[in-house]
Amino acid sequence: MQTIKAAMPLAPPEISESRPLTKTEDNEIQFEVDSQMFGGKYAPVEIPTWYRETHEREQRASFEKLVAPGIRAQNALDGMIEKAVTEAFAKLTKRAGTRSEVVPGHAIPVRETPVREGIMPALAARASEDAPNSDVARFLNAFVQGNQGAMREVVRELVAEAA
Repeated sequence: MQTIKAAMPLAPPEISESRPLTKTEDNEIQFEVDSQMFGGKYAPVEIPTWYRETHEREQRASFEKLVAPGIRAQNALDGMIEKAVTEAFAKLTKRAGTRSEVVPGHAIPVRETPVREGIMPALAARASEDAPNSDVARFLNAFVQGNQGAMREVVRELVAEAA
């Protein structure tokens, strides 16, 4: 029994940590795996420079032939969606004071600037006749013109006078 113990090493063998593979070693291993698993079909192929442009054109044509049905279907679907959205907007915007401006590929509803009809234009005209520089005349004229800045200015002046 002693002779057996003497023949056996007491410490386990030292195993050093492996280092990361170099790019070349990694490519070689990947090439071996591809060759064994797929018979080399997916292994990288080196294309000669004189043929590279032709090869890329052929690959692009092959790819386009593969994806063309999907692109046509997507374009048809996009066209149907755009048509449905345009029709929906056209139905929603068929109101008084709204017109549609046609932009290539789209019909965009645009509201006309509001026409201030009724008593307000007449009131503004009368106030301008009686006292053209009065605060009331300035405010009413700004309202009829839709000028919010001028309306705010008149109100600020009135508030400043009251304070």
